[in-house]
Amino acid sequence: RRWRRGVALSALALASMLTLPFAAHASTYLWFTEDLLNHATDVVSGRVSTVNVLPNDAGRPETLINVVVTGKALGDVNKSGDVYIKQLGGRIGNLVTHVAAYPRFREGEEVVLFLFYRPDFGHYSVVGGQRGKLDVLRDAKTGEAYVMGIEEPAASALGAVKSADGRTGVPVERYLRYVREVAAQMQAESEQEEGQEQ
Repeated sequence: RRWRRGVALSALALASMLTLPFAAHASTYLWFTEDLLNHATDVVSGRVSTVNVLPNDAGRPETLINVVVTGKALGDVNKSGDVYIKQLGGRIGNLVTHVAAYPRFREGEEVVLFLFYRPDFGHYSVVGGQRGKLDVLRDAKTGEAYVMGIEEPAASALGAVKSADGRTGVPVERYLRYVREVAAQMQAESEQEEGQEQ
């Protein structure tokens, strides 16, 4: 029930994001991993391969992002597969629009994404605005990839380290494993609740 409710709420939240102003976008940072999972259909790590801005049917800029998947914690996307994200905003000539709550993407960056698949549009949206996109940085000496910006309780439990710019990071595979465990626990609790209701 929790998963179904989460998907329904996510659809409502996404619809709202298309119509509401986002001056107070800092509230998106209150989302924890569990909150993001309540609305996500997929959680993947990957590298942004392309970022293109095109006009939508109304002539407004719309950004299309292609991410090549390198790992996953949730969903049906295969490793080395692609996910396609669409969100309002971008630059076309002198016309520039930006929705403050939406994350920004640049080609070549590595990320962990909490995504919601929209079958009616055939693409993904990022769950929780900026909070649903986590940066991945690599250690200059070892090359190991770290997920940045994880909430403090999870970061401490997972043995986080500080980056040069003071952010807290956790190895990507360790974080994806944590997300899988949290998702499995949430699913088990949901099934238990449904069993008690019947």
